[in-house]
Amino acid sequence: MVVLIIISMFIALMYLAIGLGIQAMSSNAVFFGVRIPLGYEKREDLKKEKKKYSKLWFILWLISSIILIGSQFILPEEYLPINFMILTFGQLILMQLCFYRTFKRVKEIKKKENWKELLTPKNVVYTDLKFRSQVDKGISKKLIIIPWIMFVINVLISFINVKEADFLLVGVHFVLLLMMQFSFKSVIEGKVNFNGGEVETLKKSALNTRVFSGKLLWISAIFLSILFIAINLVLMSVISENMCGFIIIGAILGDILISVSVIIMTMFIRKREKELSENVNEEGKVIINRDDDENYLMGMIYYNPNDSALFVDKRVGIGTTVNMAHVGGKIIMGITALIIGACFAVCFYAPKSANAEVSKTETSIKMSGLYSDEIDFSNIEKVELMDKVPRIKLKKNGASIGKKHVGYYRLEGISSAKLYLDDGTKKCIHITTKDGKEIFINYEDESKTENLYDEVKSSVK
Repeated sequence: MVVLIIISMFIALMYLAIGLGIQAMSSNAVFFGVRIPLGYEKREDLKKEKKKYSKLWFILWLISSIILIGSQFILPEEYLPINFMILTFGQLILMQLCFYRTFKRVKEIKKKENWKELLTPKNVVYTDLKFRSQVDKGISKKLIIIPWIMFVINVLISFINVKEADFLLVGVHFVLLLMMQFSFKSVIEGKVNFNGGEVETLKKSALNTRVFSGKLLWISAIFLSILFIAINLVLMSVISENMCGFIIIGAILGDILISVSVIIMTMFIRKREKELSENVNEEGKVIINRDDDENYLMGMIYYNPNDSALFVDKRVGIGTTVNMAHVGGKIIMGITALIIGACFAVCFYAPKSANAEVSKTETSIKMSGLYSDEIDFSNIEKVELMDKVPRIKLKKNGASIGKKHVGYYRLEGISSAKLYLDDGTKKCIHITTKDGKEIFINYEDESKTENLYDEVKSSVK
């Protein structure tokens, strides 16, 4: 619970920083998703719109943070995951609504004063065929190879001790690295939109941004690989849980530092880009500030049916985004939506799946719920009362919320066990069946656990 609250507070603070600095992370000559003439962001009317946005976002952020983080102190533990998901996506939606409100107001000002006449004609486009190779050269191949070497090490560790290793985790490790490889490809091959200032300045800025993004991506992959290797080593009892905890905390802190670095670096790059593009009338310089608002939905989402590129530079923020008009873009966003929906479904259903009612009949003991089961007394080989369930090494197919554990788990000395535990720290009943099943049952009230044990014990012949 404490860890989840700390993570929630960090995410809320990160959203606050991103929301207040969203214009600082925008491309040059783009004001809240609207293309404007160079230098116009200094106009008083636009400054007022920015202040209104910041004020509205801060108020909504503060109210939502107090409600959602405060509720974590009073809600039952089983409802904390769904509360966390609401915080994570709810504040993101609020930020987007604030952004869209300002986007519409700025667009009205642009239309009223006819700023389109001050922008570069649409047919003026600049391309650099050598840009992708320059980005590729700027990122060390050693940095790319290291996470894959670590993955191979993880596979070898798993095969050394096949019985204790969890190959599902190895598979997840592989899929996540593939996703990072795909993201890296988007960094290298994504279309660069040279627009919003002096061309050479934009080129240097884009090159620095992509090299920086690519490096951070693979550094993050290294932290991820460390985390998976540590978990595998704990399962095989090579390192202690405490040591693994320190390693995981270190990996998470590393990823947090990367997230903070991305925000700071984005603001720095955008600021430098705007400073270098201020002197737009210098002789010999190529200035492009083409009106491309029609290609962006709500000022952020790139939608251009006439562009064959799948990946393009973000207008707001650092890195690349997808062209939603492209078939590949629709597929990527569809998969993303499914994953988010699945996360909400899991968090919503988790409280129900973690509840299991245990009852005794004349001939058996029944467990209801998602992981329902029935054990005939005639099939019980052994029943004992234990002070505590053996150490849980891995959740194979179950639900764990706080001290509750229901479903299939790997325990210390037991490769597969079925748990029905209201409190994993208290006394429990251990049942071994004649067909090899290992079942652990308890109640939060230890006296109820002891009474059930006496009843089952007396019924077993």
